Amino acid sequence: MASHAGFPANYLDSFMRMLVEPERNIEVITYSDLDFRDDFDYENSYRSEWGNWLESMKNGDRDPEKIYVILQHDVDDSPERTHRLLGVQEDLGVRSNVMIFNRPVNRGLLAKTGIVEYNDYPVDMDLFLRLQEKGWLFGYHSNSFEQAAFDFEKSGQFFIEDVEELRSKGLKIEFFCPHGGARDSEGRSNVHFGMPEEMRESVRWVLNRHSIKLNGVRSDGGFRNKERWDNLDLRDFVRSWKPGKRYRLNLHPQHYHDDFLPHEPFMESTWYRELVESAESDFANWWPLPGS
Repeated sequence: MASHAGFPANYLDSFMRMLVEPERNIEVITYSDLDFRDDFDYENSYRSEWGNWLESMKNGDRDPEKIYVILQHDVDDSPERTHRLLGVQEDLGVRSNVMIFNRPVNRGLLAKTGIVEYNDYPVDMDLFLRLQEKGWLFGYHSNSFEQAAFDFEKSGQFFIEDVEELRSKGLKIEFFCPHGGARDSEGRSNVHFGMPEEMRESVRWVLNRHSIKLNGVRSDGGFRNKERWDNLDLRDFVRSWKPGKRYRLNLHPQHYHDDFLPHEPFMESTWYRELVESAESDFANWWPLPGS
């Protein structure tokens, strides 16, 4: 099921090219590059891992003059758009963290009727396995609470089954983040279920309610929420980057497509009008230098 795209695909393409420009001194990393050791304490934001990170800056294991960026893609639908973006990244050598469903739920039907029905989700597992060998990370985008029709007791089993099935296909699945998804009558979603006790030393929770420590974050999630419009200008995020710090950008590739349709309410924002106008020029001179 293809979703409406509010942004041109070449917007993200240009962002990825910007990340590898030598003068910017940016290193793109994945969660697997972090030194967790035996730290599974998501409730305290992996305090030990953060200490290891700071120590690596002091002792020279990491370059304090570099800017470190973590890219996470939540593949909510239209996986072919993620496949396209991953192809661009592969050509550039820009690795990312890709969170995928095992069984995507029809969110609208569940919210209206309580009935669980699965959507088509034709992911390219061969592509994923090839990129995993090259250092890309693939994690679980947890929707087990939806699959259980909002039954907390059953949700844990769906979580375990999904992780095991994805691993059986060759993906490592060492990290996860909950999908927002539909809410029950009490306003609870996948985020509120979290993870089963049996998985606490098998997968790490890295976004949505719990997270690693970062110096700055940005997401395009919920992009139709008017209160978030001005936060969607990634130029402001890039300007905030500083050497020796690490940042995360959470993207939803289904929002980006070659045949995008401008999101009319966004046209009230100057930055979005500029984005639409710049799409034809492939975003030449669009991206500022960090700290500018």
